[in-house]
Amino acid sequence: MTTEVTWTENARAAWADARTTGGAGDFASPLTRMLLSSEGMTTTLLEAWAGRPLRPTAVALERARPAWWPREAELLRVPEDGPELLVRRSRLVTPEGDALSRNRIVACGDMPTELRRVMGDASAPLGPALQAAGTGFRRTLLAAGTDRWAPLENVVPEGGARPEAAEPEAAEPGAAEPEAAEPGAVRAEAAPPPGAGAAFKTYLLWHGEEPFAVVTEVFNPDFVPALRARRADRRPR
Repeated sequence: MTTEVTWTENARAAWADARTTGGAGDFASPLTRMLLSSEGMTTTLLEAWAGRPLRPTAVALERARPAWWPREAELLRVPEDGPELLVRRSRLVTPEGDALSRNRIVACGDMPTELRRVMGDASAPLGPALQAAGTGFRRTLLAAGTDRWAPLENVVPEGGARPEAAEPEAAEPGAAEPEAAEPGAVRAEAAPPPGAGAAFKTYLLWHGEEPFAVVTEVFNPDFVPALRARRADRRPR
């Protein structure tokens, strides 16, 4: 246990320089602080917040070399010449097509066949799908703070017209062709403005005693307030 605690603290310290991180306690909204500090399933919290079910869209699964994602590979204990990584990108949207979060999951590609299938499944959010697969996962929060929300589009509502599909998000330089990709149909988004400040969290997802994936979730500031608290009002991290 002591070894794991030390490793976790070192991982958090290594991640802190990645973005403007101030911790969940720096946000004015108590709901935002709860969402960012929780180590429970994010989908459940977002659905309770939105008051309606959410679905994934623009799901893309890419293969990547560990050298392309060095910090994630280190956390996942994958050497530079080790097995490939799987990078899943998606958005969680309401039935009306409003995006609540933009998600990226980087996992070691050396995983059981069932988990690999779940990683590429676009029919359900990843957290509930992993739970339904009968695997026990826990989460260790690595970082929380402010990122930028720069969505190019939202998906059309369920049952709506399907215009031409959007181009998938660009892969990392030199990335392999996507192993699976199902970008959703899109419609223009008026708010929030591109580049608006947005709350984010990064956490490590465990499978038993082994790190399974590094998950980063960025939340639409139109739904999850990203206003920072005044310094005197900030909560302990």
